[in-house]
Amino acid sequence: MLIPWNAFWFIIGVSLLVTIHEFGHFWVARKLGFKVLRFSVGFGKPLYKKIGAAPDHIEYVIAAIPLGGYVRMLDERDGKVDAADVLPDGRRFQDIDEFKQLLLADKDQLARGLTEKLLTYATGAAPTTGDRAEIAEIVHNIADKDYGFRLLVHEIVQSKAFQSK
Repeated sequence: MLIPWNAFWFIIGVSLLVTIHEFGHFWVARKLGFKVLRFSVGFGKPLYKKIGAAPDHIEYVIAAIPLGGYVRMLDERDGKVDAADVLPDGRRFQDIDEFKQLLLADKDQLARGLTEKLLTYATGAAPTTGDRAEIAEIVHNIADKDYGFRLLVHEIVQSKAFQSK
């Protein structure tokens, strides 16, 4: 008699964990502006299906096999995805190549952003205002050598901002 109850509670526990996990994917995708088509808990034949409100019309599904789930987002399989957008400063781009060119137009800004992200990852803490001069020095040093990534990592490791945290 214990085995069926244990199996039942195991399925309930896994279903709950999967739901929380998949909701994390769903939430992040929505926050980043991705078009979510379906949020499903479980696999197989849908037992319950609801279409969300306009303008998104997300399909919410509870499926027959509760040991998994997924979030389906819009991609090339659903037709052409419009890559055109506008940067915060108002510059427009039509595709990934134009976007890359806009990013490369200010190599110092791109290098500064990458330096800050790598420092955050390497030290476990975001750079402070006191680290700005050190970051500017790193960007200046790598600019002289054509912004090499290996040199960037080397400069970060040798920096006071890295070694003091």
